[in-house]
Amino acid sequence: MQNKKRASLEQLYTEYYPLMYHTAFNILQDHGLAEDAVQDALLKLGKNNFYIDEIKCNKTASFLVIIVRNAALTIYAKNKKAKNQRLEDAHMAAADPSPTPLDLIITNINIKEIKEAIKAMDSSYADILILKYRYECSNRQIADLLSLSEGNVRVRLHRARKKLAAMLKNEVQV
Repeated sequence: MQNKKRASLEQLYTEYYPLMYHTAFNILQDHGLAEDAVQDALLKLGKNNFYIDEIKCNKTASFLVIIVRNAALTIYAKNKKAKNQRLEDAHMAAADPSPTPLDLIITNINIKEIKEAIKAMDSSYADILILKYRYECSNRQIADLLSLSEGNVRVRLHRARKKLAAMLKNEVQV
């Protein structure tokens, strides 16, 4: 199992290193830091035991871009000591498993409209939604992949769903 996982990570590295490096370099503008971001992304995949069905496909490429982009942004934030880092909502209510009115609005909208709305969103919200619903990652997995706390993932997920619902509601009314 360990050898199979290692071989899979090696294939991912061989196939997608240029794409991952280019993504990280565009953010960091530093060759060494971009290589660090690629390494961090691959280490997170190895640590979290992700199984990737197909190495050479668009779904895998987009998954890796999300992971390396967030690794690069984490490095960027650490190096620049960003002052405008968002504060956590301390009193986030526990999630209710029943569908909310926002969820009902989303389920009644065309999938194409949802994809377009997600593309128009801020990447921090879009990435959370894509990892949660397209790749079916748990909040813990998302937290590990994006170097966030689980609480931050829940808050961002809540905000992203709310923003998406508002965007879709405005499209429907227009």
